[in-house]
Amino acid sequence: MARKSTGRYGTVGNILGPLIVLGIIGGAFAVFFGPVIMDDLETDRILETGIPATARVIDLEDTGNRFNGNPEVEISLEVTPAEGEPFETVAKTVMSVVELREFQPGMIVHVKYDQQDRSKVAVVP
Repeated sequence: MARKSTGRYGTVGNILGPLIVLGIIGGAFAVFFGPVIMDDLETDRILETGIPATARVIDLEDTGNRFNGNPEVEISLEVTPAEGEPFETVAKTVMSVVELREFQPGMIVHVKYDQQDRSKVAVVP
């Protein structure tokens, strides 16, 4: 029986093409979704281990991003910890349009902040 030629690169060429395509897709996924996933993990960590406080909403700004139709917003806050001086920071979060009414300038909300880095704040749902 005659042997069928596998081409110049043989089976390596048959495997290498799909691996390159998967690498490109994986890289694109990491570039586009990596920051969102990392932000979610950081927010979860702060909500679990952060120091509770209240905060006054200074400003609310839509980032233009949408997740499941819900806007991502940046909330400028003046955080008042139980101990120490108030400080200003910005929290980025995704919320429903209905929830936006609860975050208008002047309103008081509950937050948690990272004791080591006060710029990291998560709004308590």
